[in-house]
Amino acid sequence: MENSVEETRKLLNRETLYELFKNGKRPTEDDFKDLIFSMINKLDDGIAKDFDHGLELAPQGTSGEKLLSFFHRVDDPDPAWTLGISSKEEGGGLNVENGETQESAVYISAEGNVGMGTKYPKAKLDVQGTLAVKTLNGNYAEGTVAADGQWHTLLTDLEGCNIFNVVACANGQQGEGKYALLHAIAVNAYDGKRGSFNKSQNWYGWYWWRRLQIRWIGNPFSYDLQIRTRSNYGKDAVIRYQIMELWKNRFPRRVPPPIARSKS
Repeated sequence: MENSVEETRKLLNRETLYELFKNGKRPTEDDFKDLIFSMINKLDDGIAKDFDHGLELAPQGTSGEKLLSFFHRVDDPDPAWTLGISSKEEGGGLNVENGETQESAVYISAEGNVGMGTKYPKAKLDVQGTLAVKTLNGNYAEGTVAADGQWHTLLTDLEGCNIFNVVACANGQQGEGKYALLHAIAVNAYDGKRGSFNKSQNWYGWYWWRRLQIRWIGNPFSYDLQIRTRSNYGKDAVIRYQIMELWKNRFPRRVPPPIARSKS
């Protein structure tokens, strides 16, 4: 805090200040000082209110970055948590910091990346620690296709190096016993239809034709990921799928080589 604990205790509440300035009283210089320091000054305190921006907060001084401090008690010497904004030179991010350890708990960069345990998030969510997740749903691509025994495209016009986590579930009408699950890691490194899979699957009963199949088709510079049931599950039967990207394809799309022209 800007003020020490001793200075904080000198601050007076409104009732006490009112008594000092009642009719017939002769306030001293110290009384006026107490009154002035009990109020918010826009310039000194970095607080203002604007119609367009609402409540405006700015750090004090040229090197400060704290906007808000949260205390368990008003007479605590140190805050439990602080909210601050780093300078533009340091990224201009919003920082929630533990007051005791002074370590960043949550940081939002100017680019919109969120860091947990780090002030330098490298992705939309960068967690420097253990991540506990109750349910994990891939949403790189998700939806339903018919469980009719025909091939259906899940991802199209891919190229370069790609790794996807694929989860799929096929089901027919209730009571028919037509169910199948598939979990696959789909890997393709400029390999077109020869890309590989690491699969784990299960289906109801011993009928192999109720299984799910997954494949790559195409060439190294334009390939698709497809899925099907080994048989027609019947009317209104569907395959539900969720796909998560495990490797970001950082290669630019292939540019065809220039055509060699003979000299005339």
